[in-house]
Amino acid sequence: MRTIIVDDEVLALQLFQMECETISELQLVAAFESPLAALEYVKQNPIDLAILDIELPEMNGIELGQRLKNIDPAIVLIYISAHDEYAMQAYRLHAPVYLEKPYNREDILYAVYTAKLLHRRQAKKIFARTFGCFDLYVNEELVHFSNKKSKEFLAYLVDRRGNSVNNDQAITVLWEDAPNDSIYQSRLRRVIKDLRDILRQVGAEDMLVSHPNSRSVNVKAFDCDYYLYLENPNRDARVFPGTYMSEYSWAEETLGYLNSLSTYQDKGGYL
Repeated sequence: MRTIIVDDEVLALQLFQMECETISELQLVAAFESPLAALEYVKQNPIDLAILDIELPEMNGIELGQRLKNIDPAIVLIYISAHDEYAMQAYRLHAPVYLEKPYNREDILYAVYTAKLLHRRQAKKIFARTFGCFDLYVNEELVHFSNKKSKEFLAYLVDRRGNSVNNDQAITVLWEDAPNDSIYQSRLRRVIKDLRDILRQVGAEDMLVSHPNSRSVNVKAFDCDYYLYLENPNRDARVFPGTYMSEYSWAEETLGYLNSLSTYQDKGGYL
């Protein structure tokens, strides 16, 4: 996430920059002591996240956040302060996290993870649900598939998390022990065409990526509960309900992996 920090305490800026060097999800593009300088920068340069001290010269962090939102409503705000009396004002601006000084690296990690989830929700409208049964939603509306094999193929691609699936693999998954002959190659082409058509109809065509004799999903084109669960360094085992794409037998391997993560987490470990 392209990030700026605004804090008039030079030492705080330096310490934050040092911490950011170890957080891969966070790309610190600029640091400012002046809120006016930060505003001018954002007018010319798109950002995803603004981390703002509240007690600033020229204007306070709450006002700065409002002005940044006027420039780009999708900017995610995180406030930092030595005092908590501003917390309610921060929440009114939909700041997902309020960091109270002094904060540590774990606080920053949690804030960045929470901000990343919010940013994805604001920027994306496509959601693939894998916990329980598999379903696809666009703008919170359930997508209906007339071809069950097309839906299953998309589910399998989502399960592969961006890895390519060739024609042989696709036929084996969709029709189990069927031979890779001209009949099933033709059926697979129909499945892929139907999948492209439905994704195009609902505005989700960017999900599907075609390669020579293989397909994959563009994992950046949609949200997925499975992906978000794996990305959370402090994942809560309670988020995983214990079922995963329950209508597909091939999903049992991933279910076993998720169960192992959940068991490890219950014992106090992190993967």
